[in-house]
Amino acid sequence: AADGPCAHHLVGFDRGGAIALATRLPVTLAAAGGWSDTTITLPGGMADSLTGRTFGGAVEVGEILSTYPVALLLPA
Repeated sequence: AADGPCAHHLVGFDRGGAIALATRLPVTLAAAGGWSDTTITLPGGMADSLTGRTFGGAVEVGEILSTYPVALLLPA
């Protein structure tokens, strides 16, 4: 679950350790100014298969989705 003012714009699924994240209503989100201080807490050592970046702990959603409006996070 995401926490913060724009948490309702994030859709996420955990499928056996693979976490998929996607932006919901991106035009409305952009009009509101972006993700603001919205965060998500991830297990340590998750790598985005689309960008190769790794994340863990409390991370700002805007950081994870800065390149693409979706992310596929797999254990590193």
